[in-house]
Amino acid sequence: MPSLSDETGGQITRLLPGATIGIVGGGQLGRMMALAAKYMGFRIGTLDPTPDCPTAQVADFQIVADYDDQDAIHELAERSDVLTYEFENVDADALDAVRDIVAIPQGTDLLRVTQNRIAEKTFINDHGIATAPWRPWAHAQSSTRRSPRSATRPCSRPVKAVMTAMGRSCCAHRTIWPRSGLMRASRRRYSRGSSISRSRPPF
Repeated sequence: MPSLSDETGGQITRLLPGATIGIVGGGQLGRMMALAAKYMGFRIGTLDPTPDCPTAQVADFQIVADYDDQDAIHELAERSDVLTYEFENVDADALDAVRDIVAIPQGTDLLRVTQNRIAEKTFINDHGIATAPWRPWAHAQSSTRRSPRSATRPCSRPVKAVMTAMGRSCCAHRTIWPRSGLMRASRRRYSRGSSISRSRPPF
């Protein structure tokens, strides 16, 4: 991840109060970021397709446009001293296209990783962080009713794909335990005086 100094070729090493921070995305995370920044004396601009979104309610200005609207992102870049984003559902290419206009200290490398669930889980596992067992699932809309035994326990209904909000084709999958079966198993364990259910649903 580049530093602010790296992004500006050493011209800016520290963002001073009064500077404008542009936030792509206008949800609750952006709002919390904006409130903290405003408290420290920064101005805030946000880009979001929803008028008067949560971030816009505390920002200095809003550009109403989709996250992949390159003209709108270009406008936000020109009106900001630094650009950031609140979540992964933004266009990485559009951000890269304005990096000669405005600093984006977060960069886009990790953004691209989080936009692909297979890449994301692989990245996490490669860095020694354990996750629930998983494997790539080629056909997210498959009618298969049992998940691969090597990946998860069998399930009595189709597994749900874990997709990005941008609808990319690569996905991982997880087993969704049927609520009724899980509740029955839990009640049986609780009735035996245990506070933790370790039994597996009977299916």
